Amino acid sequence: MLLNAGSVWAGLALLAGWLLRTPARGAIGGVLALVTASVAYYAFGVLAGDRGAISVDSLARDAGRWLVVALVLGPVLGAIGALIRRPSVTGLLAALVLPVGVAAEMVVVRGLDGRTFNVDPWLAWTQTGMLLAALVPVALTMTRSRPAALSPA
Repeated sequence: MLLNAGSVWAGLALLAGWLLRTPARGAIGGVLALVTASVAYYAFGVLAGDRGAISVDSLARDAGRWLVVALVLGPVLGAIGALIRRPSVTGLLAALVLPVGVAAEMVVVRGLDGRTFNVDPWLAWTQTGMLLAALVPVALTMTRSRPAALSPA
């Protein structure tokens, strides 16, 4: 589930932007990270043999769609990742992109709720761990320097 989560994929572009420090370099890094991740994901699937029941045409269409998404969202997510470093409300909002995306995916798309813990505890705890890990950028942003707009008067 971790390698197939869209929020993890998006988090890779955010991390690339954060590492590259400026929105322009982050945008380029976001594209490169997502294109590389998409190609690696599908190549691994073919080499590992878990795509045996999928036709080459279908596999190429799926990979092509994800490459288009990488080209469209990669620059945006990479630039946002670079903004996380800013000690301002902008930095805080940028840091919230990943946790909000993870929460939306885990709760809305993947259905994390109380029943999940009864039906598949391993899956539920993995989803919970992803939510907690996604809060790391927010915690780092808040502890590194409190945005002036959020400081008490």
